[in-house]
Amino acid sequence: MKFSQFYFPPQEYVADNKKMRIRIGSYLFSLSFRSKTTDNFSLAKQVTQSVGITIPGYHAANKSYVYNFEQLCNEISVIELLDIISIIYATLTDWTEKRDLIKFVNECFVEEGLAYVMNQQGEIRFRPDEEFERNKALTLKSLTGSHFTAVLEAFNHAYNEFQTDLTKGKSAFRYIFEANEILFKKLAKPKHDFDQLNSSSIEKIKNHIADDVIDYLDATAKQATLRFLESYKKWVDAMHPYRHGQDVETYNNPPVDLTIFALSSGASYLRWLASIMQIKSEKSSKKPS
Repeated sequence: MKFSQFYFPPQEYVADNKKMRIRIGSYLFSLSFRSKTTDNFSLAKQVTQSVGITIPGYHAANKSYVYNFEQLCNEISVIELLDIISIIYATLTDWTEKRDLIKFVNECFVEEGLAYVMNQQGEIRFRPDEEFERNKALTLKSLTGSHFTAVLEAFNHAYNEFQTDLTKGKSAFRYIFEANEILFKKLAKPKHDFDQLNSSSIEKIKNHIADDVIDYLDATAKQATLRFLESYKKWVDAMHPYRHGQDVETYNNPPVDLTIFALSSGASYLRWLASIMQIKSEKSSKKPS
């Protein structure tokens, strides 16, 4: 482990940095000459066809043309760079070279504090990829139906903002809270009509949820529901500082890991509230007209 890694580890993960670009560019350039199954020209051709970018280069002493992956990695967007890594992985046919590429890229991401991980299929995703994406997918499935349209729109905004630009963590906070607020207001009606989602509004509705909406549950499940609602109050309170302006001169964006936790927990609460909405709907439809 390098001195900087041991004594000065990254404080939070970032979307891009210069050292990562230099290291990966150097590795890809070297790979294009030492690979057993491809060459500099073939890799450059595949990248150009797949990404649609022109790779800079120069004429070597023997008059052959050399495509400069080092220069390329310092000039393109980080999204294009991440795409290129996966394209080169797919172009390689030697499994040792594929494995070594994954190993190097992941070591580079960790050591330089990047918020990505390269999986065994050569795909690059955000660091907590599998759980993060699975949670997102499960929540999307639970938000089907026209009555969830506004909730779904806010939910998609939250994830899209964050996955497009890691510096938009505060915006992601706002949207995931908005999705919860919209759904909570729907759940509270018609008995309650709240202006906003806060711990006070949850306190007012929690007995209604436990006793009226899901009164078919046993005593243990009711007690657990009330306790989960208490934890929901704490989540809502924790979200509020990022929903409003901060009393500081310099804008403080939430750390990446904190944003991931906020999105994941917010998505879980959405699924839970959506299931209660479904129970409430089914119960209402059984009432005698």
